[in-house]
Amino acid sequence: MAINNAKLQEVNTRLKRGEGWIGYRTSKGSNGEKLPSKFLYFAFYQGSQQKFVNSKTNDPEEAYRQLLDARRAATEGVRLLPSEVSRIRYEDLSTILLDYYREHKPRSIIKRYTGDIDSAGNKLTEEVFAGANKLDKFFIRMPITEITALKIKDYVKWRRKEGDADPTIRRQLGNLRSAFTQAKALDLITDSHIPTFVLPADSKPRKGFLDLPEFSTLRDAVPEKFRPTLTFLYFSGCRSGAAKKITWTMIDKDCNGITLPREIIKNDEPLTMPLAVSWKKLRSHFASYANLSGNQLIVFSILGTSEIFGMRPAANSALESTILKRERIQVERPTTFAAVRPVISSKRVWIAASR
Repeated sequence: MAINNAKLQEVNTRLKRGEGWIGYRTSKGSNGEKLPSKFLYFAFYQGSQQKFVNSKTNDPEEAYRQLLDARRAATEGVRLLPSEVSRIRYEDLSTILLDYYREHKPRSIIKRYTGDIDSAGNKLTEEVFAGANKLDKFFIRMPITEITALKIKDYVKWRRKEGDADPTIRRQLGNLRSAFTQAKALDLITDSHIPTFVLPADSKPRKGFLDLPEFSTLRDAVPEKFRPTLTFLYFSGCRSGAAKKITWTMIDKDCNGITLPREIIKNDEPLTMPLAVSWKKLRSHFASYANLSGNQLIVFSILGTSEIFGMRPAANSALESTILKRERIQVERPTTFAAVRPVISSKRVWIAASR
């Protein structure tokens, strides 16, 4: 390392008090001796914070130009210098997104096993978001400045090769894009640091509808304990995940309606669903159970929903396919009972695979 002290001193004399400094930083060696840095550093104040930046050069003139550029960027409102952004890695983005989900979207967090066990022999888990396993493997320890549109394209190719469908890949990368967005919201990066996300195509809308007469035929053909569940899903449009969490406290005392708290639905406010005349049988079913059930018991586990949702998809599909054929009901894509959902505008219902 050639140190041109005369040139370095001449460059520093150009800088007035408070405009910055250029030089070598020192660190302690194994024997306690002071060792100069490999490259020149420049320092300046951004507000009340003093920043030291590795210039990656031993040319004082080049370091001086970098200092002027950094000061100009700070004056124009740039919060993070390129050298600082390059220190942000994929793992930092992942942590930022998890913090956001914990506060605003807790249902977006899932748990996975870490592979470790505690002293009692229990498997340890950690909180992650959907698709984290694949993203972690591909982008491990990667600076965000290296996560470019081309790198994202390589990720898509890799996941396709591994057998992931395009909609699945789209959702994985959607979380990565959200992580960049949240980092920007925290003023850690700017728009210029967010790569272009060219995402694969999403799923096409599912088809296969049942009008009320056909649905009635289907309901009559299934075991009786499943019928209240199918009736509720058909007329309410309630998501299957929310239906499994309904307790007796959510049903009005007169059994005229159900109030779903925001914690179990994808709304900011509670949702009240009246039990209309067409729900007459369901209302009577609720009434017959209401006085016998504890307030915190799950409504639809008593009515057979646990059996529906607990069935393996293949077995469930086979059962429904058999019933449909026996009753001569024409459905384009028979799959599972679990996600019978209505299209309110047409008063029709699709049977769609729950994912």
